[in-house]
Amino acid sequence: MTLSWAECGRKERMGEHVDSMLKLWNKYRRAYGAPLHRLIGDCADEAVRCAIILHDVGKLAKLYQEYLRKRFECEKASLKGYRHEIASAAIAALVLQGVEWGDTVAAAILLSHEPILMGQVEEAGERYFTLTQASRSLRVACPKGVLELETEGVRAINQILAREAFQYSLEDNYELSECLHALKGLVARVAILGDAAVKRIKVAALMHVLTVIDSLSASESRGDDEGGTFISRGAKVAEVVEL
Repeated sequence: MTLSWAECGRKERMGEHVDSMLKLWNKYRRAYGAPLHRLIGDCADEAVRCAIILHDVGKLAKLYQEYLRKRFECEKASLKGYRHEIASAAIAALVLQGVEWGDTVAAAILLSHEPILMGQVEEAGERYFTLTQASRSLRVACPKGVLELETEGVRAINQILAREAFQYSLEDNYELSECLHALKGLVARVAILGDAAVKRIKVAALMHVLTVIDSLSASESRGDDEGGTFISRGAKVAEVVEL
């Protein structure tokens, strides 16, 4: 059983979380579809669905799955500095090589937990997210220089990708070196090369939708677990304004 979340006798399967988010996107597409289409183009719907499917693939790492199984059993567990969104972004960048909107999806995934990620960066004495920080995070899950994913979870994600008519698929293993190379290229293309301002706007728009839907899905399945549901909790008391 491949998990996306667990806590003392409670758990959520990876496939259930992804399917929940896809259903929420079908609901909220009415609100976000047109703005995203203006910013990202005709591929906006594809980009959102692909980001949803790939955003947690870093949790398929054997280290992370062991961590969740221990949490389910109420045992002490530590990720040792591993950040799943860094791995997810690297894998997304590799899977979506050559896809027009691939960098937008991978960068949105990388920043989907930005407050936590940047807190870790600050603790390491860095001002910005660096390749050194990415390497430090990923190495703890790559004892032999390879990021090993649980086969059952890879199969589940690939089935969802196929069902959603995507031609891409995950592999069971990724070399640490290729993950770091993919992240280096991603950051350079999005933040430095070409019209960086436009690229950042596209990433921010997609990241917003991904983060909101992720939090809404977590609220429905996990309740207020003080983790990924903080956005939806805030939305319950937010006031609607017209722009």
